Formats: sequence, structure tokens, C-alpha cells
Amino acid sequence: MAFVPVPKDLTKVQTKLVFNLTGRQLVCFSGALLVGAPTYWFTRNALGDTFSMVLMMIVASPFIFFAFFKRDGLSGEKYLKQMYEFKYKKPLIRVYKNTNYYRLIEDIYRQEDIFEKNYKPKKRKRKKIFK
Repeated sequence: MAFVPVPKDLTKVQTKLVFNLTGRQLVCFSGALLVGAPTYWFTRNALGDTFSMVLMMIVASPFIFFAFFKRDGLSGEKYLKQMYEFKYKKPLIRVYKNTNYYRLIEDIYRQEDIFEKNYKPKKRKRKKIFK
């Protein structure tokens, strides 16, 4: 009797369309084909077959990456977006900032004490009324 494993979480099961590929993979492969084939055909006369084939693979590799990459339930572009936001957009270390009003009051009292110690009233000349 044949035994077929059935996953417990059926939300992760994707329907296969053609050649055992999902719709997302078919779209990404067609994008790779639309970008890679003209790259090869237009550069093979100038650069040679080998180098133009390598260039075609380099140009098509991001599409293939986005077709197959999946980590923690996230597709490739969502994962790269979150990594970008984590590394560059949002700070890594969030510092708790507050203002200590008690220290401000203490500083004001210290400044007043220093001012009182250094303050010397000006001596005024008294007018002599009676000579």
C-alpha cells in the first residue's frame, strides 16, 4: 500500500501549475527569460559565447532567487525589505531618553549658591548732605 505524507499545516501547501512549479515561480522564471535571453543574444557577438552566458546568468539570478527563496514564511523581497529596515532604516540600539528634572533643580540651586558666593554688591558713594 502506498503511503503519502500529508503536512499538518495545510496553509503552507502551494498548488503546482506547470512542470511542478508554483505560479510565483513561473512568473519569476518568465521574467528571468525575458531579461536573460536578450542579454545573451545582444552580447554574444561582442563578448563571445562564454562571457555572454555568464552575464546572462548574473542578470537572471535575482529572478531565480526571488522564485525559490523562502525563509520563515516570507518571500525573498519581503525578507530583503525587513532586513533593510532592520539594518539601515531603524536604529539597532534604542536608547531610553528622559530628562531628569530633579537634576535640573539641583543644578539651578548650585548655580544660585555659586552666584551668591561670587556676588559682591557695589559700594555706592554716599552723598554728603551736611558738610
